[in-house]
Amino acid sequence: MANGFKNNDWVKIVNSLVRYSSGFTGVDLNTIANITYGIYDLIENHENITTTDVLYDLSLIINSPKSEQKFLAISRRDDDTFEDIVNRYIELKRVHQYGAFSPLTKKEDSRAEQDVAKIINVRYYTLKDMLNEYDKAIETYNKFNPDNYIDLYQNASYERASVLKAELEYTAKKEMLDENQMNELKSAIDAMENDEALNDLYKKAKRSAWSTSRKKEPESE
Repeated sequence: MANGFKNNDWVKIVNSLVRYSSGFTGVDLNTIANITYGIYDLIENHENITTTDVLYDLSLIINSPKSEQKFLAISRRDDDTFEDIVNRYIELKRVHQYGAFSPLTKKEDSRAEQDVAKIINVRYYTLKDMLNEYDKAIETYNKFNPDNYIDLYQNASYERASVLKAELEYTAKKEMLDENQMNELKSAIDAMENDEALNDLYKKAKRSAWSTSRKKEPESE
């Protein structure tokens, strides 16, 4: 209810009041909303229904954990577009937040696209996080060891991963990466993980960062 008042969201306020009162009546309207939405979605679904479609609807009908429902909502189906997955994710969020009152709310969600992209393009964001970790470690090392400067781009695995990250950066935020792109990402991740020279540099930089973290930062000229 506090969130409802904070955001002037009267639907959330009403839903919170109903959920609170349902505790005294023994009727859980959120469960009823899940079941209703699951049956409706199952009936209205396209003709070429998949096993994942059915599992998704059944997960709502039997009121399974929200994490499982979310996983099934963003799972790829036959002929799915990125927009299809985003819309399904938004619908599910509305049901989770507003229960039986979700039809009274708007479907827009400014963060949904970004959230879904991170989930379905997980390999891209795994590679991005790996590169960020290497960058931070080497940057710190170079700051305290200017005479032994390390250029990561001289390492083939790192350079390949960086180029791939740059190539897919825009696509990974707005679309669903295809199988070839996901395989390229896997190969790049594996190459970085198995590159002994690169990992030796990373470990060296981390040890140096730890040992110099307690020292005074060099004064700027």
